[in-house]
Order: sequence, then C-alpha cells, then structure tokens
Amino acid sequence: MPEFGEIQFHIHVKGAEKWSWTDIVNNGSVTNPSVNPHNGNARSLGVLMPTADHVYLQWLYDRMIKVHGENELYDYMHRFKQIIDDLKEKDNSQLQGSEILYGFLSWLTTRDEAITFSSKHDTNKAIKLLMLFLKYNKLSEPRKDWVKNLEHPPC
Repeated sequence: MPEFGEIQFHIHVKGAEKWSWTDIVNNGSVTNPSVNPHNGNARSLGVLMPTADHVYLQWLYDRMIKVHGENELYDYMHRFKQIIDDLKEKDNSQLQGSEILYGFLSWLTTRDEAITFSSKHDTNKAIKLLMLFLKYNKLSEPRKDWVKNLEHPPC
C-alpha cells in the first residue's frame, strides 16, 4: 500500500475518431478493499489475484458498464473491448495446461452458485461450466481421443 493511502491511476482510452475517448480515473470510492479483487489488500483476505492484464482490464470494463452505467455501444468502449480481447488472445496462446486448470478451479471457487463433483453427481453441469470457461477464454475444445493421453491418480 502506498505511503499516502489509495493508489492513484488514470487510463485514457481512445476511440476510432478523435472526438471519441474516455478517461478512467480512480475515484477512491471503494473503502473496503475486498470489493475489488485486484486491490493489493485483497490478497491478505484470500482473494486470488489475476496475473494477466486482460483480466484486470475486463474487470474495469465490466465495472464501467455495470456500476457506472457506461454505454458499451460507444466506439471507445468497442476499442477498449478490442484491446482486452487482443490481450486475451495473446495471453491464452501461451497458457500451459496447469494454468488453465488453476484458472478454471479459481473461477469455480469464486462463483456464488455451489456445485458438487463426485461419482454420484451428474457431470452435465460441470461440463457446461467447463465449456463456458473454454469459450470465454478462447481456448480450444479437447482433441479427439484426448483421454488416451490422460492418467488419473487412484481414487
């Protein structure tokens, strides 16, 4: 945490036209650091910290729309989303299998809805969540016969 309190930042997003832009500035309105999972203090509260820029920018983008009522149809918002998607595509091409698994499990454990996994439960819900995660992160589906290359530890 900085010596004088809240971290100050200013992000300038340019749209396709010179007249189209927005400034995102920290307004210090979050008094509880756990509200922002990207805040350094959240780490001590057990909140997983994202390591990729696109994850943090996506959080800002979503917050601009959902909290501050920004119109996602404005061209600077389209440009902002394009930057996020470009970063995501670049980052995902370098992801290792273990990173994808950690990401998926981290996402599952931060959802409000609980899901139980065992041999006694239907796998459809888990598969649907996995497919959503893969699609959102622009990751490919498993290859044909992928199970032949997989080993399970004993149960």
